Amino acid sequence: MAFLLNKMQNINVVFYDGACGLCSRFVQFILKNDKFHVFKFAPLQGTTFQKLNTQYSFVAAVDTVILIYNNRVYYKSSAALKIISHLKGPIKLLSVLVIIPAFIRDFVYDFVAKNRKKWFGINDQCQLLPAEIIKEKFLE
Repeated sequence: MAFLLNKMQNINVVFYDGACGLCSRFVQFILKNDKFHVFKFAPLQGTTFQKLNTQYSFVAAVDTVILIYNNRVYYKSSAALKIISHLKGPIKLLSVLVIIPAFIRDFVYDFVAKNRKKWFGINDQCQLLPAEIIKEKFLE
């Protein structure tokens, strides 16, 4: 496990719910717009999450995206906006929403998170079966 933690030092990881349709679409969107290859991805249900949870003691892991960026942990809207700030295209402009207090952003985030499976469906298994070209972007 020490090897995994050392190996992860400079890797920015997006943890997502592999059974969530919205989360899967968000990861696919990031993949298409991450022109500088900033992010790697791992499901909340995976071994990478379990192993790194011992180091970072993640909170609110069930209904949120979690980002480890430069060894700092971001949750909910802060994670989403940090991710968006590194993407190409006009979507990057949404990162200015960081000026809105986190408790307001997270209220909206929590509302969507509570209803995401009803609105976007549930995957029986992770729908992100990566092509060989992007396979190195995914962790277990």
